Amino acid sequence: MHDYIDKNNIFQKCMRAGGYIIPLQYPLNVRTYKNVFNHGFSLYGENQQIISESSFYRGVPDYNLLNASVTTNIHPHRIKNILVHDLYFWLGVVHQHFGHFMVSSLSRLWALKNQPKKIKIAYLGEPPDHLFKVPHIAYIFNQLGIQKHQLKNITETTLFKQIVIAERSFNENHSISHMYKKTLERVYPSLSNNSLQKEYIYISKSRLSRGVRSIENEYQLCDYLTSKGIKCIFPEQLSFIDQLKLWQTNQNFVGFSSSAFHMAAIFGNKNIIIINDSYGASSNHILGDMVANNNTLNIYSSQIIHKGKTDNFSSVTQISDIEKFGDSIIEVIDKFQQKKIKAQLSPAKLFSVSSKVFKNEPLGENISRLGIPTQISIYDRDEGKNVTPEGAISGNLTGSYQCHTKTENNPWWQIEYKDLYLFTELRIYNRLESDTVKNRSNLLSILVSDDGVNFTEVHRKKDQDISFGGLNGDPYRLLPINNIIGRFIRIQIIGQTFLHFDQVEVFGEKV
Repeated sequence: MHDYIDKNNIFQKCMRAGGYIIPLQYPLNVRTYKNVFNHGFSLYGENQQIISESSFYRGVPDYNLLNASVTTNIHPHRIKNILVHDLYFWLGVVHQHFGHFMVSSLSRLWALKNQPKKIKIAYLGEPPDHLFKVPHIAYIFNQLGIQKHQLKNITETTLFKQIVIAERSFNENHSISHMYKKTLERVYPSLSNNSLQKEYIYISKSRLSRGVRSIENEYQLCDYLTSKGIKCIFPEQLSFIDQLKLWQTNQNFVGFSSSAFHMAAIFGNKNIIIINDSYGASSNHILGDMVANNNTLNIYSSQIIHKGKTDNFSSVTQISDIEKFGDSIIEVIDKFQQKKIKAQLSPAKLFSVSSKVFKNEPLGENISRLGIPTQISIYDRDEGKNVTPEGAISGNLTGSYQCHTKTENNPWWQIEYKDLYLFTELRIYNRLESDTVKNRSNLLSILVSDDGVNFTEVHRKKDQDISFGGLNGDPYRLLPINNIIGRFIRIQIIGQTFLHFDQVEVFGEKV
């Protein structure tokens, strides 16, 4: 096993995003609508059809509307509560939770600065007096020029005679625009990198009283890291202003994934190590880091024990060995500073032969054409199609085969790389002409090797009765749970048969 991250093998690199990663590269829309009304989390026109820009979307578990439907049965001319005289700006749902407030509630405010100063702001949530008692909401709203008297929380179905709707600059776990960063730049000033403190700050969740995740013995980890010279900070003990100052004046941060790391998007250009509780990194963090130009290493550990949930936390975990865990954090910090470990590449610019956006896309790059493909044999009948191993990495999907072996016992196709690579995903696109040819790939094995002689099986597809697709958008995806490192990666069909694929894609990064 390669001790790529740390010598104790406590940590592995996260290999994919836990959601979608889509950069919005077009100018966002902002329009003034007349005679629209709210229902659920969205606004609707007189035709009872949803105005999509007004809605709340989230990318997990799937990319869908929240608390809304495409059409509504509400009759617009029977609504009694009508706002006639004022022009309104639609803010949508205002979350009090810091993370959701940052990535969702702020997502339309890029367009507010170009609106009349006296415009009213319609939203869904607690009354204005309540919101302005929440420190981060009060401070950020004030910085963005939003006054309490402008806000109107909508508590019943209401018809707006005139309302401005801006497209969201951040859709949770899905997509982001650079306009999101433009909004955050107005919250607090950044300092030049030369003036920032360089020691790593550990951001602890151990003083958090409720939330999504809790590490019940993290306080012991903080004690151990402190004894080793790592400064631990507990955000819950700081005022919101002091938290902003902390992120403003420091360059380097480490800690378990939490909403506190959304602070990094306000300032940008930070070096961050995020410890995740699974092999999928938070897509919200990746999206924010993408527009803020943060250099973030996402890692996870199998040495975290999942213990269930409590009334205050959806997930409670425990670190199995505090000292080893702490030593490995320090080792990762050292390697990251020396650039012996690099931050993952975002899937945002990932090249793929398929136009489909897949959930949980790999971190890294498409390395399919960086190696030399070979296969056990070459099909000896001329059917007017490519049969050599290079065809499987041509970069074009056809629905038929582009590599083809003779009938062999356990036929294989592989790619050899000059250097060691961390393989983050493998996609196999099947030929689709008939069920007979599709089913030949139903049993397959994935193997890796450092030398091309000694191979280790890292995955086996065992469901003999289930075939997979290709050009139709349903390729076979190997999504590793553990880091797989090697110079060779081989696909082997189990049994006496042909091997014939349309395309093969390998994703990863050079070790």
